[in-house]
Amino acid sequence: MKKWMTFGAFFLCTGAMAFEPVITNVQVNVDVVIFTVSEARSQNLASCVSTDNQDKWAFSLATAEGKNLYRALLHAHASQKIVEIAGTGDCSAHAGVERPQAIAVALL
Repeated sequence: MKKWMTFGAFFLCTGAMAFEPVITNVQVNVDVVIFTVSEARSQNLASCVSTDNQDKWAFSLATAEGKNLYRALLHAHASQKIVEIAGTGDCSAHAGVERPQAIAVALL
């Protein structure tokens, strides 16, 4: 419960999302997941994000955090629910694609 409260507070404090995307594509290559959302970001982009990857995010499945993100991602994709994604500011999982810190799935 404490994690969810912290997660919600994170989004309230950062104003992480100004648009309402859904997951449109999920690719897994070895242990890297690259997913695409329906709307490209125009603000809050990490400096490492390339112009053609503004609608993409990438993370590794090699960590516990990555496995948790993957579960949330698959749920969001299957239900076509709106997602809120907070970025880490780095592109360490895949060049030119920002790594998400958190993925929240709208329940309504």
